[in-house]
Amino acid sequence: MQELACLSYHESMKLLVVVEDWISFYVQAEALVKGLRQLGVECRTVTIKEAKADEKVFREEAWRAVLGVGSWYGWEYLVQRPMHYGLQVVPWLVSNGGVNKPEVVKLLNGLKGWFTPSKFCRLKFSQSGLVSQKIEVIPEAVDDELWRPLPSGEIENFANQLSVTDGQTPILLTMGGDATSKGAQEVLRALGRLKPDLPWMYIIKTWPQEHTFKRGLEEFKIITKLNLRERVRYIMGEFSKEFIVGLINMCDIYVAPSRGEGFGLPFVQAGMCGKPVISIDALSIKEIVVPEKTGFLVKSRNVGGEVRADINDLGDKLERLIRDKELRNVMGRQGMEWCRANFSPRIIAQQFLEKL
Repeated sequence: MQELACLSYHESMKLLVVVEDWISFYVQAEALVKGLRQLGVECRTVTIKEAKADEKVFREEAWRAVLGVGSWYGWEYLVQRPMHYGLQVVPWLVSNGGVNKPEVVKLLNGLKGWFTPSKFCRLKFSQSGLVSQKIEVIPEAVDDELWRPLPSGEIENFANQLSVTDGQTPILLTMGGDATSKGAQEVLRALGRLKPDLPWMYIIKTWPQEHTFKRGLEEFKIITKLNLRERVRYIMGEFSKEFIVGLINMCDIYVAPSRGEGFGLPFVQAGMCGKPVISIDALSIKEIVVPEKTGFLVKSRNVGGEVRADINDLGDKLERLIRDKELRNVMGRQGMEWCRANFSPRIIAQQFLEKL
């Protein structure tokens, strides 16, 4: 993959970015494209849906390469179709598990090289028979201009809109397509073990999907059983990025002891906003969170082939950060410095061009 490295620094370079149709992949591609443009690379971004509707996009420009962003499930339009038009293809794929289609394994192994956002993903891919030496790890970029600390006045106004007016109670936040996969049930059980007089509020933000509604019922049963109704807010819907920036800024601790994670964008987003994080000592999260510096990583255990946070350890870590405002501030500052130094668009784009 070295023949493009010199070209990228000395000549005009055009990249076509094809993105799988899902919000997390849009965000992944958008931040990288921003960094590439800052370095003078000309990019055009299309979704798989758009490429399916009009395949002329693969022929109408002198693309130097096609970058396919998504999961291996989008292999046809992230890899196969661009190759059909004679284009060099560089996939950047995420996976919590392996690849179960032999034709996809053969296709990817036939490439000179390709990218994945974490060592954990590379391990999962290699366990499926993919050649690990061909897989370069490039973390996902996060827009450091969007994800930033907001002025206190803006945060207060945002909190008032959500009827969160007590500025003294520490706010915990978990976000995801669904809350269950992000460990919300473990968080609820850990919170239920804390002393009743310890002040906290827990906000859970999810996307409106069928399985989210089904899993949400499980969370509500736990909330009811543990008598936490007055202390938990459940937000479901599609909101702007600005809304999510406000939500992260409003919280004091971002907590998500995820059961599965190929990268973990919210941990970086929270870090860039100056928030300490609590997650699990497994998956790709170990590559993002610096233990005892930018947050806490909770002990994990295996349940039916899936990781779970240790409830007692999670409760201890939650209580420690809930009680210690100064520690929250110190970890938040260190997290912001770490995330901006390692995941900003220009930095990731530079890595991309050096490895391309």
